[in-house]
Amino acid sequence: MAEHTLRDLAREYGKGNLSRDNYVRSRTELLEGVVAGTVKVEHIEYAPPIARPSAEPSDSTLPRTRKRERTEATTEDVTDFVAPENRRANAAAQTEPETQPSSGSAPVLILVAAVAILVAVITTFALLSRDRDSAAEVSPSAEAVADTTVNPDTVEVVATAAVAPVDAPAQDNTGSALVREFLSAKDWSAGNMENFVGAWRQLPDADRAAAGDSVEMSQLSNEIYKKLLAVRALAAIDGLELSFNKQKALVDFSNDLGISDDRLTLPQPPAAVTE
Repeated sequence: MAEHTLRDLAREYGKGNLSRDNYVRSRTELLEGVVAGTVKVEHIEYAPPIARPSAEPSDSTLPRTRKRERTEATTEDVTDFVAPENRRANAAAQTEPETQPSSGSAPVLILVAAVAILVAVITTFALLSRDRDSAAEVSPSAEAVADTTVNPDTVEVVATAAVAPVDAPAQDNTGSALVREFLSAKDWSAGNMENFVGAWRQLPDADRAAAGDSVEMSQLSNEIYKKLLAVRALAAIDGLELSFNKQKALVDFSNDLGISDDRLTLPQPPAAVTE
């Protein structure tokens, strides 16, 4: 491959005529031959670049007012051809002030003023009508005046106003409040769960039944299920026996509260627990 150049090898490799291994091997042999002097490297003479013609040097010392001078001179030359009579007429036309007002502006102003006055009158009547309607709505109706009781002894008129019944504020269920407090504490230790079960059992049956269908109890069931999934995910680290005991504590906790959820189940106990 000594008769090839690096460019020839690259071209053949780019066309796919040489594999990568052959290209690398041939390139290495060629470079080693050049370094050892066995391969002759020819010097290529390139033609020098064509020199661009240099622009004529500008004379920066010349004044920049020549163009303006030529323009002024041309203007003066043109004005010389204007007759003196025409020049005086043009000057008088340029200096004469425009003081003649337009004759058609007065009717337009009168019309605009009349329209503005009409709009103001209509707006005033509309506001007065709306105020009268509001006063009529506020005034007592005939039915309200008729709904009065006359006491003949004291000759006093006592108006009986219909009072809408006010619903008593719904009291928060004690069981729901207890569940909400447990969830907000975020303490799932064995001691805290045992204290919660004890407080739960001391509630009246009505409060426990009402809390069983509450939103707080559903949230507690979901949190127990999340804890079960977390314990099962760490079974390989904690060991099967410890993981089973943690899951059993959570399931027993849900059973003590009367939670019915098909997700809260125990897996098959390991052999160490069954023994």
